Order: sequence, then structure tokens, then C-alpha cells
Amino acid sequence: MAAPEVTVPPRGGHRPPERSLRVLLGDEHGLRLVRLKNYGLHLLHRLGLRRFRTRSVDLPGGMKILVREDSHDALIVREVWEEDMYPLGDLDLTEGDVVIDCGAQIGSFSLLAASRGARVLAFEPCPLNLERLRENVALNSFEERVEVTGAAVFRPGVASTELHLTYTNLGGHSLLGWIGPAVRVPCLSLAEIFERHGLERCRLLKLDVEGAECPILYTAGSELLARVERVYAEVIDHPAIEAFRQPGEAPHDHAGLMEFLAGEGFEVGYDATTKVVTGRRA
Repeated sequence: MAAPEVTVPPRGGHRPPERSLRVLLGDEHGLRLVRLKNYGLHLLHRLGLRRFRTRSVDLPGGMKILVREDSHDALIVREVWEEDMYPLGDLDLTEGDVVIDCGAQIGSFSLLAASRGARVLAFEPCPLNLERLRENVALNSFEERVEVTGAAVFRPGVASTELHLTYTNLGGHSLLGWIGPAVRVPCLSLAEIFERHGLERCRLLKLDVEGAECPILYTAGSELLARVERVYAEVIDHPAIEAFRQPGEAPHDHAGLMEFLAGEGFEVGYDATTKVVTGRRA
């Protein structure tokens, strides 16, 4: 796979305009060393001096998933499949039930939902993950159950934006925080996803999108959210995420999201260990 075109993020954009490049190159939110490491690792990959070694991990039911050594892949698989980070036990998924996986990474949750019989719409913008995601879907012969789209899910009206790459956590690429080199990726809103796929109902909306969970949900609209039965959203409370809050929006943290979902008619919960906010219809 060809290396993605990488750019240095411009000033402004989705970042508050008063923040100068000089400030961002400093140690704002303690990210300076993270950025330096990610740029260095990116250079090693582009020069062919570093490659991700892949190994196969066995999953229940005779399934398998390919993970990359020296990455968070195996940890994410364990969180989803062994630690039940996004519990599906009481959903009783059946053929025809739609699950939307925003931030599918290499497919850990998409494979789990598909193994329960769901139709999965999987969205992953990162070129470093997208190829692995498609390989893992094919490896388990789930091409008919899992539809993979190489795009980020974000606010309405954003056709494309920069995804900031991290080589230290291959599940941590972000639309918001400048953590390393950036690649431009296409974007879709939840409304566009529902319209494109003609969805009347979504059994489960799962979001693990490194800070974009609140922007996605806050701008979805009540009519659309009324068609969602359950929401799982991993929300990390961090000032770098709250800084992208738009005027009039609830706080971009787990408490703000819980209050928002409760106002939309969900019964809400929060797991302080997994950082997952849950919204369930009564």
C-alpha cells in the first residue's frame, strides 16, 4: 500500500483560530513528545526502515483476526472480545439488524457484531487501519455482512478534513488533536449515512473516534437519534477535546454526553473503567 500523502496541519480549520502554530509546536496538553515520536516513526515507515509485523489471533467460533505487533491491536481485540467493552448480550441481534461502527479500526467490534448476525456498516478513515479492516472481514468471509467505508464520521457539512496519525497507538488517530502527521480523509455525517443506506432503524451505534463522539451526536438531530435503539460511545475527558466545542453545545466530556442523551430519551450509563457512555431505549 502506498504511503498516504502527509501534510502539516494548517492554522485554523477545526482548530480554534487564535491558536498559533508556535503554540501548537509547544507542549500544549503535553503532546509535544508524542508528536515528535509520531513524526519520527512515520519517517521510518516511509523510508522502508520499519514495518508492522502481523500475526493471527484466534477468536471464538473459529474466527481469526490479524493484528500488528508492537501496537494496540491485540489490546483492542481483548477489550472487545474478552472484556465485553461494548456488551451485546442483551441485544439479541438477528439478521437484518443494523449496527453502525464508527471508528472500526481493524474490525474487532465489526466482526463481533457480524458474528451475532447483524448487518454492519463499518467506517474507518485511517489508511494504516483500512487495509487491515478489509483483510479481517475477508478472512472471516463476512463480506456480505460487513460493508467497509474508508471515511471518517463527523459533523454535517464537512466533506473532508485532516486525520492526525499516531504510530504509537494505531487505534488513536484523531480528527481533532494534532498528535502527528496528517492525511486528508473524506467525511460523512450520521444523516448522510442513514440517507445513503436507507436506514429506518439502527439497533446499535458504536463510536470510538478519538474525541469526535460528541460533535457527531450533538449534531445528529432528534429525528435521527429517535431511530437509534442503543448508543455506545467511548469518551475520553481531555481539555484538547473540550477545546473544539462549538457555541451552544453541551460539554465535550462524558457528563455532557450523558446529559445530552438523557434529553434525547435514552437511559444513560457510564463505565469509568472503559470510559464508555451508554444510551439505551427503554
